[in-house]
Amino acid sequence: MSNSKTKSNAEMKNMDRIDNVRRSRLHRQESAERKKCLEDALVKGKRLRWSRASRNEAYGKLLAARESLRALYAQIDLKKMQFVQARAEFGGANSMVKANRSQLRDTCLRSEIPEQHTLWEDANSSDYNHDTDSITDTETEFEDVDSSVIQNIKKIFLSCIRYLKRNSRAESNAFSNT
Repeated sequence: MSNSKTKSNAEMKNMDRIDNVRRSRLHRQESAERKKCLEDALVKGKRLRWSRASRNEAYGKLLAARESLRALYAQIDLKKMQFVQARAEFGGANSMVKANRSQLRDTCLRSEIPEQHTLWEDANSSDYNHDTDSITDTETEFEDVDSSVIQNIKKIFLSCIRYLKRNSRAESNAFSNT
């Protein structure tokens, strides 16, 4: 009996060892699985934080780009308004030039200057077809015209040129200040 008891004790111990080994293996496997789950959760959390951070960064860049675009549009609108204002000022200058052209025509008619003369070309010129500054440039073209007539014409056009220069300086100052 002692032999069978010792055998059963030895078997029990052996079974206990086997159970302990199995339990320890299961425990190690479970702890490894838990550890792996925790690592996965940490990685997922890091990815989530990284994706949120990158999303927030991209959104911030989008907002900054949108604000700079709005500022550019505001600058464009300001330039447009300045351009429209400068254009309106040139309307007055153009009417002055047109009025002086009619004075030049009247002077040419009173002085009986032939229609083929350069003065008539200047008097009848449009803004695009002919340069009206030719009167102030040379005097050799006007040798056949009385000098008092030429002086009168020069005064008219010099006043126009001064007016236009003043307006162009004011316009360039307005654009350079922005």
